[in-house]
Amino acid sequence: MAEEKSKSTGRIAVKGALLHHVRTEASLDLSLVVICHNVADRIEALLGEWREFFVGTAVPFEILAVNDGSTDGTGRVLDKMRRENACLRVIHQLHIGEPLATRRAYDHARGRYLLRVDGEGACGPEIFEPLWAGREGRMIVIGRRARKPIGLWGLAIERCLRMLSRGLFRVAIEDPGCPARLLLRPAALVSIRNLPESIRHADLALCVWLLSAQPSLVAEVDVGVRVVPRPPVAWRRPSPTRRALGFARDLLRLRRWSWTQPFRGAAGALPARLPA
Repeated sequence: MAEEKSKSTGRIAVKGALLHHVRTEASLDLSLVVICHNVADRIEALLGEWREFFVGTAVPFEILAVNDGSTDGTGRVLDKMRRENACLRVIHQLHIGEPLATRRAYDHARGRYLLRVDGEGACGPEIFEPLWAGREGRMIVIGRRARKPIGLWGLAIERCLRMLSRGLFRVAIEDPGCPARLLLRPAALVSIRNLPESIRHADLALCVWLLSAQPSLVAEVDVGVRVVPRPPVAWRRPSPTRRALGFARDLLRLRRWSWTQPFRGAAGALPARLPA
């Protein structure tokens, strides 16, 4: 199957086939969403590990890998894996950054639940059980790292983010930097699409929004993440400072936007109930 769309940000090519254990989109329980940017040296091992894990479970799944403008051969590695694994679908696109790539991937995913992990290898299959166990009655389950490999500067940045979130919304995500998140796709997509397009970190903004409006729809669970070696300087992901500034801007935009919704408030665009 092939689908191509032209957008202002570049060309998207979606290739792949449906998956292990399934015949129709409606029967999918889970889409594993992996954002990949210059991770050719580790992505094959990571996706192979996840595939072997899911094959041993009773969860119908697909793996959706987004090649976000990689220049190191990541796309070739993903295409090779796609030809060998029917459960893998691949999206190729120009580089637009991890937040927007994640938001776009959610639109292409097919599973009832979306498990979002990074392509660096920090999130292995060991994070699945605590997130999956906490999903009942929730729209989003957020990972919370017991040990954060981000140093004192990173911890200080996260503390400032929590203070900003509490000042604006009176709530805060305990670990906004954790890359592991599980979302109930039908309900989460409705809410994310109601957020302004200027909000880049849509899933994190949605978490704060939900915590302030309907906190029972959000759960935070402890997960174990791996310490991975930093990539070469030219291929590094955005620094913690840059990522935190982006999230801070999104919090301010979300607060300003909510003030323009006087008759709806923060909960106005939330679903009345979770889908059965």
